[in-house]
Amino acid sequence: MKQSNQTVISNLQYFALLVGGTIAFGHFVYTHIVIGYAGRDGWLSVLFFGVLCQAMAFSFTKLGVLQENRSLVLHIEYVWGKWAGLILSFFYIFYFIFIGSLTLHLLGSFLGIIYPRTPREIWLGLLSVAIIWAMYSGLEVMARSVEIILPLLLFLGILASLLAMPDRDYAQIMPMLSHGLRPVWRGTLILVTMVSEMVVFNMITPDIQKKEHFVKQGAIMALVLMVMMLGPIVGPVMIFGEKIAQILAYPTFAELQYLDAKPLLERLDLFGVVLWTFGAYFRVAIFGICAMRAVSDTTKTKRPNTYSIPIALILVGFGLLMPIDRADDFSFLSATYPVISMIMGLLIPSLLLISTLIKNAFAKRKKEGKRQAQPDPAT
Repeated sequence: MKQSNQTVISNLQYFALLVGGTIAFGHFVYTHIVIGYAGRDGWLSVLFFGVLCQAMAFSFTKLGVLQENRSLVLHIEYVWGKWAGLILSFFYIFYFIFIGSLTLHLLGSFLGIIYPRTPREIWLGLLSVAIIWAMYSGLEVMARSVEIILPLLLFLGILASLLAMPDRDYAQIMPMLSHGLRPVWRGTLILVTMVSEMVVFNMITPDIQKKEHFVKQGAIMALVLMVMMLGPIVGPVMIFGEKIAQILAYPTFAELQYLDAKPLLERLDLFGVVLWTFGAYFRVAIFGICAMRAVSDTTKTKRPNTYSIPIALILVGFGLLMPIDRADDFSFLSATYPVISMIMGLLIPSLLLISTLIKNAFAKRKKEGKRQAQPDPAT
């Protein structure tokens, strides 16, 4: 039986939320860090990431199936007990709010470059109104919005990739492994960090309509994520060369600025602004909704949108308080943040999955033992 604070979304809407909240931000932020580490071998980082992504997708989706009708924080309480559930719930609430705030902060920093005369408070203020609306309206409204807008954003991304093909020099990604395997591995870990954030979607897996093929669908989505990260990472290297691509703060945006799509399109870089603004909005709204749900599940509140305005204001407030320093931002994202994200999004969910399997195995054995201990009615 569904909980009172749950809605119902289709599997397509679930994966649309996942793509909308992950890929655009990955293109916007993580490409710079991966190229900075791996350089021309970034495509190898993506391929290694593809293998690890399959394992992570299996872990997330399998855990989602085993959660049944419980959200992530409720399932932690179910498996590890009340106190562990309470402590980890607070950690996840802070983690979700922090990621939303960091996303707003990074978007404000980017828009400050594109529109230097417009204070970032204006942009963040406008986004705040939309975020509060999304959080108050709930997951189902957000899922429908993403389902409508995402195809257009994907079309723009594919169009930009096709227009870039003639300008790409594939010789720029050779020779392979000129700097060894370590930079490639570090680039892979950044992409693993990106996927670790998807633990947030285990807050909403109880809302999925059908879970019969959920694990298989997760494997397909992992492949899609790998393919969609490949072009934005190798494209800037092919156009600008390794050295220049590594010093660009937003290499994918620089690639869009470089491309000449006339007479078809006047300015291709505006697509990047639209794509990343909507992607950041989807991402912040999703993390805000899941933080709101985590608070609701922890406090046993029947209406999670009661917390929509307070959490949205906290989220936006943290984003505004973060000082704008792109060097510090990328240093944090490439060094400290991966450790935090892998603990919250990889280590804890993996341990939770193993604990759930063990708990279910013991429960099944106990049930079979009771059945065998009962006398046979026929004797």
